[in-house]
Amino acid sequence: MTAALYRNLRYPNYLLAVHNKLWIQASRYQQQCKNDVFLSDRSVRSWQSGDPIDLQDWTQEFQKSDAGLETLVQERTKGENRLLREFKCAEYVCIVSICIAMVSLVWLALRNF
Repeated sequence: MTAALYRNLRYPNYLLAVHNKLWIQASRYQQQCKNDVFLSDRSVRSWQSGDPIDLQDWTQEFQKSDAGLETLVQERTKGENRLLREFKCAEYVCIVSICIAMVSLVWLALRNF
């Protein structure tokens, strides 16, 4: 019972980690698509000033941000894998404990009759 309770307690953390990693990957993909548009179309203008976007500044900022997002995705993947391993171990302990309890119950019933 304790392993099942622990597994049920930790499962939402695993789901949140998966969704967080997917959100970061989607943000990274969106930023890469925006960079592709800026590289292919030189007439893109800034919303704030109306001036053309400086491609060199944008490229430098994009590279720094992309590298940061890549390391963040790697960290989140490690955390997700750790939570999955923890979740699966708790699940296996729960299943083995239930099997032992059922065998013990059948043995006790046969022993008393």
